[in-house]
Amino acid sequence: MIFVLKLAWLDPDLKNFETTLTLRRPTQPMEESLVWCKFVVLASPGLERSVLITKKYANGDIEFVDLSAPHRELRKRDEYVALQDPDWKRYFFPTYSFLNLQDEGKSLLETTALLWCDASGGFVSYSVKFDGAFQEGLELQSFPLDRQLCRITISAEKPVQEFQPPVIKGTDDDIQQRCTVYTRHCDRNFPYEVQRSCVRALFHLQRKGDYYFHSVLVMVFLVNVISLCAFSIPVDDASGRLGHLSTCFLAVLAYRYVIDDSLPRKEYLTAADMYIIFACSFQVAICVETVILVILEAQLEAEEEDATDTYRSLDVSFGLVLSLVWLSTNLYLRWLWTSGKRQESWQSVYHKNKEPYAPTDECLACGHHRLSKQCQHSNPDKCCETCVLEHTLLS
Repeated sequence: MIFVLKLAWLDPDLKNFETTLTLRRPTQPMEESLVWCKFVVLASPGLERSVLITKKYANGDIEFVDLSAPHRELRKRDEYVALQDPDWKRYFFPTYSFLNLQDEGKSLLETTALLWCDASGGFVSYSVKFDGAFQEGLELQSFPLDRQLCRITISAEKPVQEFQPPVIKGTDDDIQQRCTVYTRHCDRNFPYEVQRSCVRALFHLQRKGDYYFHSVLVMVFLVNVISLCAFSIPVDDASGRLGHLSTCFLAVLAYRYVIDDSLPRKEYLTAADMYIIFACSFQVAICVETVILVILEAQLEAEEEDATDTYRSLDVSFGLVLSLVWLSTNLYLRWLWTSGKRQESWQSVYHKNKEPYAPTDECLACGHHRLSKQCQHSNPDKCCETCVLEHTLLS
């Protein structure tokens, strides 16, 4: 996944810092100097100054003290070419790490900018374009009509007293419905000296199942229709009928492996798996019915023609019933797919994935659930404040 991570913070120590200011040549208008300032203006003597920045406005205007001839000046944004960034290693940086990063990611583009500063400190903007693969479990019971939550979990590498990131909600409602970012709830309510803040970016993913419907499930449907043609083969030719069914059975079973190759290993059956098993069970039912009729006809005497005709009528009726069940079931599944009623609700997806994340403890005495700190997970008592108070009073 390629994404852009943006952080912004107010550093109270980032004020009155020394840097280098490159002024624009005063004899040249701004429009004329833009093209060749990189080669001429930066090399012109007297245009670079060592200054002490006292204030920077959001529009780029700056107030500074010239260290060579101490006096305070104000310069507009179009009056200087460049302002060297502060030495970021000397100031605060919200160090972080990705908890579910599978492989080592790559920072494609990283920028740090001072937006403004005054007596209260400096406001810094940090942006990094990141390319990495993240590990995430999949709930595939509804495949190929499944919905997934893709999560990027970011942990602060400083205690919660030093680094507690608030999340700024975006104004684009369409984007907010597809993804969101939140801070773990207990970080705001239970600051603790070893607690570290955790931020999670959450993306909604919805699979388009057209490929699996058209390329796999439709083919399974057609193969099963061909297998129903086995009823046109007389029961007397049992070997021919069973050979036809075995060929169709292997063809349907092959599509099961086609689906499994595109999915990770799992301990449960998906909706597509159950459909293929349902298709195979039809062919198994035809095989069992054929074998039973062959055994019954073998026990009849040659003159019992009426019983033979009865068995053949039962065979035809059984084939018609299976055909109606197969066609009606597939029409119903087609309606579910086109209407979207089979789609799992996002509420159930959140429940399965335990979102939003907020670790809780259960009191062993009264069963009360409460938000927990990281340091309390290994506590064997796990009593809530009420039970602890009652126990203290009784003691």
